[in-house]
Amino acid sequence: MMEKLSLHTEIPREEGGSLWCSYRLLCEADPETGLPAYGIECSLEGMREPQLPLNRAVVRGISPREEVVEQMIWSLARGQALPVHIADIVYDLLG
Repeated sequence: MMEKLSLHTEIPREEGGSLWCSYRLLCEADPETGLPAYGIECSLEGMREPQLPLNRAVVRGISPREEVVEQMIWSLARGQALPVHIADIVYDLLG
């Protein structure tokens, strides 16, 4: 798996302070075709247990088209999406 792009955003919290969220464009070989398949990893930085589902999400094999997934990442970062919502948002964007 290779990281192709990484965006970071600061998300203000209602109770004060903020969260630092990273969105990464991932590229890995599709297991069936061997061709590149692009996915997204989203994680909250600096969390005590970064592997918890609320703190990290990975959606693999979204599209063979890098630009499609890159646009999704920009949209997620602009919308300040949290890891817990990434899969649902991606599937909604795919229609």
